[in-house]
Parts: sequence; structure tokens; C-alpha cells
Amino acid sequence: MSLRDRFIHASLNSRAIAGLFACTLFACSSLAQDYNSPTSQTGGKRPLSAGRIVKAFDFEEQDYNPLPVPLGWIRAQEDPAVPRVRPGFPIWNGGIIDYKSPAYAGIGSAMLPTAGGSTSLILRRGEINIFPNADYIVTAHIKTQGVKYAKARVVARLLDRQGEEIKEAQVQTPLVNTQGQWIQVAVEIEGVYPNAAFVQLELQLLQPEQQSTDQFQHPFTVWNQDFTGSASFDNLVIAQLPRLELTTGIPGNIVESETTPELQILVRDLTGDDIIASTRVFDVHGKLVDRELLDNKDRRSQINWTPNLPGLGWYRAVLEVSTNNQLVGRRTLDFIWSSPSDSENNSGMFGIHAKLTNEKIAKSAAALIKGTGVTNASIELWAYESTSESLDPEQAQMQAVDQLVALGTNLSIVLAQLPKELATSLAKDPQEVMPTFAAPLALWISWAGGMLDQYGQVVSNWRFGDLPSQETITELNAQIEAINKSLTGYIPGPIIVTPWAIDRPIDQEIIQSNHQLFFVDTQGTSEETMQLLVDQWVTLATSPTLEKHDHPPSLGLALSPTHQPGTISGIEIWSSIGALARKAIAFWWAASSSSIDNEQFNLELTNAWWISPGKRGQVMPAPELIVWRTLATHLGTRRAIEQLDILPGVKMLVAGPKNNQTNSDEGIMILWLDKPGLEPITLNLPLSTNPVASYDVFNNKTIVPVDAVGSLGLPIHRIKVGRSPIIVTGVNTNLVRFLNDINLSPNTLQAFSGIHDHQLILSNPWPFAIRGKIYIVEPGGYTNDNELIDRSWEINPRVVPFAIEPNQDKAIPIEIAYSLGEIAGFKKLTFDIELEADKDYPLMRLERQIELGLDGIDMRLTARKGSDGVTIIGVHVTNKLNTNQDFEIIAIAPNEARIRRSINGIPPGEQVSREFAFTKVNSGDQVIVALLLRNSSTRLNKAVTVP
Repeated sequence: MSLRDRFIHASLNSRAIAGLFACTLFACSSLAQDYNSPTSQTGGKRPLSAGRIVKAFDFEEQDYNPLPVPLGWIRAQEDPAVPRVRPGFPIWNGGIIDYKSPAYAGIGSAMLPTAGGSTSLILRRGEINIFPNADYIVTAHIKTQGVKYAKARVVARLLDRQGEEIKEAQVQTPLVNTQGQWIQVAVEIEGVYPNAAFVQLELQLLQPEQQSTDQFQHPFTVWNQDFTGSASFDNLVIAQLPRLELTTGIPGNIVESETTPELQILVRDLTGDDIIASTRVFDVHGKLVDRELLDNKDRRSQINWTPNLPGLGWYRAVLEVSTNNQLVGRRTLDFIWSSPSDSENNSGMFGIHAKLTNEKIAKSAAALIKGTGVTNASIELWAYESTSESLDPEQAQMQAVDQLVALGTNLSIVLAQLPKELATSLAKDPQEVMPTFAAPLALWISWAGGMLDQYGQVVSNWRFGDLPSQETITELNAQIEAINKSLTGYIPGPIIVTPWAIDRPIDQEIIQSNHQLFFVDTQGTSEETMQLLVDQWVTLATSPTLEKHDHPPSLGLALSPTHQPGTISGIEIWSSIGALARKAIAFWWAASSSSIDNEQFNLELTNAWWISPGKRGQVMPAPELIVWRTLATHLGTRRAIEQLDILPGVKMLVAGPKNNQTNSDEGIMILWLDKPGLEPITLNLPLSTNPVASYDVFNNKTIVPVDAVGSLGLPIHRIKVGRSPIIVTGVNTNLVRFLNDINLSPNTLQAFSGIHDHQLILSNPWPFAIRGKIYIVEPGGYTNDNELIDRSWEINPRVVPFAIEPNQDKAIPIEIAYSLGEIAGFKKLTFDIELEADKDYPLMRLERQIELGLDGIDMRLTARKGSDGVTIIGVHVTNKLNTNQDFEIIAIAPNEARIRRSINGIPPGEQVSREFAFTKVNSGDQVIVALLLRNSSTRLNKAVTVP
């Protein structure tokens, strides 16, 4: 049930209001007295507007109202006799009070028919008086029928004491077409106008031409409209809400602090009802982390509360007020708690996109961008709603630009759409930004000249349009050339940024100096898409035929949150921010692994915040924003070094130090599970000789100590890896690269008798010679002090001394032999390492796996138990070789004789199955199946457990 539904239900439980709703349901004619005459608890007379319900209209007036319209309402159509000029509202449409059509409750409703054009009923001025600083809610039930294009709504306007409309003090419910069903709509009125004295309500049925003035309308648009049909309104109520405010007090609600953020809470209720107010805080998973109950004895509480938060991150605070156990008011606040920014941090290619065309965002821009921890920002200055006044230097958006310039932010200016006035004067679609700037300068300079004069010397990147370009390459290059010529007089070396569809192939001709291709990601892309995008662009950008100019070509990409936080659950939020982090890291990794400088890449987060409704609406961050801050902080100016493959199923990326660090070995490792659905995996590996720090995507820090393992006291770091990326700092990059390269080649064992020749592969990543010893302790059972040595495994030599020159590789011969009875599958491959490099390292252990199998032959086992107690073992053999193969199969079960089957002449690519029946095996027993290649020493053994 929605808040508005609960509010109506709550009203039914109030002693003073229950009678009102009873009268509504039974067509009582004395509504106004019941609603508007509550008394205070002290018995004194209170203002009519002091009750929870201020005014209600049930339209049950058949006993006393002879007029065709509800009492107090007038038809607000165009009428020369009034006079009233109102285009689109023809005089032949007239609202009525209707007792013939089914109402939502009772028998009466207000009906607005149409015979073409829009229809309106408006309440007379002065009918509803209010407190100027109180909040109210308007609710109604609406039903439309017989209309296809027209939609209905309720409008509420605030009037001053003289009955004049207060500028911008109008709210309206959403436009609805209910297709014959009654639905409830509501809208809140905020008490932010000190001169407000009355509320005026209007019921509207609007044709498409009157529905919106926000979107671009071509001058000769032919509008659809209905010529029959109607909208009905019932149970129209205006009620007083408690005034609720909940904020951190910081623009953008990103709190950079070493200590827990403080929330500012205001609760004020003027109705005299007993209320209970509480504030709860939830984490990103939707888990309740703290709660505060407010004292309501004065029906006004204003406190500062410091919730007990478990760590840095994104949180949602919910302030709720209830009376008679029913909710009557609710406010939410999304906020971020992050550690203070490093003033010297360079975010590298990471940036943020901010729509300064929204005044609230403009006023918060400096705090938002600082809170994101980035040094790059693209700022949107043009939108369809922009006016010449909004581009005045004294207006919020231009002052925000000045603040960002003063802070040293590396800016890109985005002219997303042509302003309405400019688009109309040029007869252009608002999306035709680049074609407009390619036209003669005189056509647009009056709109853009001030910006170019003011910021042309400090901003090089200018993006034209917010939708991907649809022009041909020839047309686009001509436009870019024309724009370059026009801007050169204002901008030294302008860089033209062109939006590009992520699924549109990149043509070599569009890759040019002084130009950036800018891609906007779609939710359907993956981490692999990021790699392919960068690889394709790098190939073209490094073409030897490319002309060289002041600014080499560059590549941009915008990522955005999957959903607004309020629309999805905690699990979905956590999943979506993890996906965004992985894609961002994939783009950064591909870019910084390439031969092109990081400065030629731009990776930005867009739509990273949302604005709560109403005049008091706040800019609130999405959880992805703190993730972006974490990535910018740790990846910034680092360069990719190497992707490791030590732990199967785990993505392991190693990057070097930041540009301002001097210790070349102090780098980072980025870890996450490569596939969804896997359980967390623990990495056991020495990453350094010192403790390292692990950071989650919210930048919560965990110190990971060096553990001493076993009787040898082997050093190891233990880190649990999940699907969400973690960043480990303090990593000795040369050490982990050295460990990663230790392996056997070939890295599989073949299931046949005799000695198998392998090579131990080693590499030296240091710029000087290293030496040491490798002990191959598994397979063989040398890692467990409490177990006997497995003599069935022979490895020669098990102790391998080495000496390797700088940046060189070495392959050392190794012989391996093992029993023919060895079960196939993955075997532990463990190395103990003594190393002398930049220091004498302690004895270290590296755990890998090696698979015992048979190339070209696949054997799969199944087991099922029948109702008669007989166990059936299925053996499915696939020949992946290019010749026919003959096999013998032996099945061995506890307490039963061996069973033998033959397979003759399996053709290449074919599969053959055999079944074995056993009567004495029990659940949990293991059955071994041996596959023998006829006339050879090959024997592939596998085991299956009886269910």
C-alpha cells in the first residue's frame, strides 16, 4: 500500500475524521463541519486549517445543490463573456456534477466531458485557507473513459491573501489515462512560500497539445485529440501533513569525514494529533543498521543525530511519522559517507558528468564533484529549457562553472540540446547541435559567444549533442572541420567531442587529431565489450597514416547506474554497482594496457545522483558514486602491468604505483570472481613481506596481516574474493609476477605409464639478476607433516636451483612419473620457493593445480540407484581424436567382482555409452572406472560416488 493510500486509511482511524469519511461514504451533506471544526486538546477554538483534513469533496450534493457544477466550482473554459482567454479550452466543453455514472464512492462525482479540446473545473479563490509554512497533500480518485489521447490530473495552486497566484507555486498530480478504472493520485504541497494563504484546486482533462510544454514542438505539429469521452473525479481531499526535513546539511549529501556523519532532523505537526516519529538507517543491502525514536511531546522535534554506521558507504535514512498506528508522513535521504579526499590525488581518466542546467545540481556541483574525488568533469550547459537568462554570468549554472574552474577541475563543456528559442529561430530540431555549430557563426554566436569568451581559454573539450551522431562519416568530418574553424578564434586547439553509438563500427576516417569519439554505454554490454571497444579504437588511433597535430585523438566512455536506488532492492543495488565497477575496471585496464597514453582516454560516470521531489528536494547520490570515488582514488594514474592466472575463477589484475610514488614495487592487485553464481574463493598467496590493505568498492579498509603457516612458518596473505571487486594495496608487483610465472609446461599430465617430460618455467621481472631454489612438494605429500609421503609420484629433480638474468625467462627440464592407478582430475601442484632478489625473501609457498587426464578422450560418469536397490553406473566416452579408437572399460566397486566392457571403433567426434549394474554397493561408496586404450599403456581412471 502506498503512503497516500495509508494516509487515507489512517484518517479513517482518527476520531475527528472517521465521522467525515463515514459521511462521505453515505452521501452525508455536512462534510465541511465535520472536517473543518476540530478543537484543540485544551478545548480552545483552532483555525479551520489546523485539522489533518482541511477540505474534502465527495460530490454528494444532490440534496442541496441545484447547480450543474459542484458548489464552489466554476467552469474554466475560454469565455469572451467573463472575459477569459484560454486557448485549447473551448466553451462547448463543460464540467458537471454527475449522479448517473458509477462513482468511486456514493453516487456523485465530478465529470469533465470533451467534444474536442480540453476541459476544466476550478475551485473559486478563497475556498481553502492554509498555514503558509505547513505541508499538505491533495488526493483524488480519477477515472477516464472513452478517450485515447486525453489524460486527466488535479492541479493545486497557492494564492496570497489577495487571491493572486504565487509564481511557481503550482503542483499537479501525474497525467493519467485509466481506461475505465478508478485509480488514486496524489501530490504534495510544500510550505515554502511565506505569503501563501489559500489553495486553489483545478480538475483537468487535457488533450495532448495542452499536456506538456517541456518537449520540443514543431511549429506545424498536427496534434491528436479525442472528440468524445470524459474524466471523472471523486473523493478529492486536501489534508495537512507533518513537516519533515531530513538532511546531512551538506550540498549533494556526500559527507567526507573521519567520523560518522550527523543527520539533521526536523519534525513539526500543527494538527494537535498525537504522533510518533522515528528515523531508521539502512545500508546498501537493505539491512537496518540503526534507529532513533524522536520525542514528540511538543509535536516539534529538531535534533542532530549521529547514527551508528558500520563503515564507509552509501546509506538510506527514512524518517516516518505516524498517528493512531498509521503512517502520515515520510521522508527519505540517500547519503554517502566517505573518507576525506587526498588534495594531491589525480583521478587520471576517471571523471563525472553533471547537468548544470538543473539549478539544484548547479548549486551543489562543486561539492558533488569534490565528493566524487575526481579531477575531471563534463558539465552540461545547454538544454531545451535553457534561456538566455540562464546563461547569464550571475545565474547558478554559470557561477558553478566559475567555481569548478577556480578549483582546477579539468572541464569539458557539453551543449546537449539547442535551447528552445534558438531551435525555433533556426527551425532546427533541438538534437541538431553539431549541424547548427557547423553552420555560419552568425547564426549561433549570440547564444554561445559569452561562453566561448569566458571559458575558451581554459576549456578545450566541447561536446556537441547528447545523442549518438547519425551522420555519415563524410558529413560528420565536414561538420567537425567547420566547427574547428569557427572555434579556433576562441579556443586554442579545440577538441571536438562527438557522441557515438557503442554498437556502431568505428571507421578509420573518423579517427583524427583534435577529436574525441564519445560512447555512451548501454546496460546490455559486458566487461568483454569494454576490452573490444578499446582494442578496436587503439588499432585505428595508432595507424601510421594518421596525421599528427597538437592533440592526438582520444576516446571517451560514459557509464551510468542501472536504476534509481529507490526502485530496486538491496540485492539488486549491490549487484548493479558491482557490474558497473567491473566494466569501469575493464575499460581502464584495456586503456592503460595499451600503447597509448592514459590522457587520451576519458571514463566518466553520468546520472550519478537524483533529486527528491518538491521545492525542498535535495540532490542525493546514487551508490555508484562512492564506487566511482574508490576507483578514481586507487586506479587514477596507475598503469596496468599484468593479468595473473594463479587462482582459477578469479580475475587478478596487477597495476604499478601511482605517478607520484617512488617505490616501483608498491603496486595494487584488483580481484573479483570471474563468473556470477560462484561462492567466495580465498586467495592464499604472499603478496609482500609486509601486511597489505584490502579495500572494498566503498573504500572500507581492512589490514591483511602476514600469517605464518605450518611448521615452516610460511608467509601468506589470506583474502576472500567475491563477485564485487576488491583492491589490494601495498603489493610487491615484481614478487607476485615472479610467483605467477612459476608453472609446469605442458600444464597437464597424461594418463599413460612411463616418464613424462615437462619444463619448470621461471621468469625474472626485476631489472637485476635473481637466484634461488624451487622445491616441488606436491604431488607427493610433502606439505603435510602428519601424512606419509606418497611414493607413487616420482619427480626428478624435486629441488631446482635457478639463476636468471634481468627480464629473462628460464625453462628447466623436469621428469614426472606416477602410478597407473592414479585417479584423473586436478592434483595439487605446490612449490616452496627460496628467493634472493631485491632482498632475501623468506621461504614462500605457491599452490597451483595440474590436471591428470587424456588429451582427445573424454569420459563422463553417472550413478543412479533404482527402486530395486540396484545401482547403475553410466560411462559415456567421447572420441575427440581424428581416428577410430578401441577401448576396454573396467568398473570396480567395493565388495563386488570387477565388470569389463568393450567399445570397438568409436568414430571421431562420436560418443558411446555403457552401463554397469551393482547390487552390493551402498550410498556414499565410490565406484572406480578405468578406461584402457587397446594395445597401449594408456589408462584413464575416474571415480563416481553412489547417491
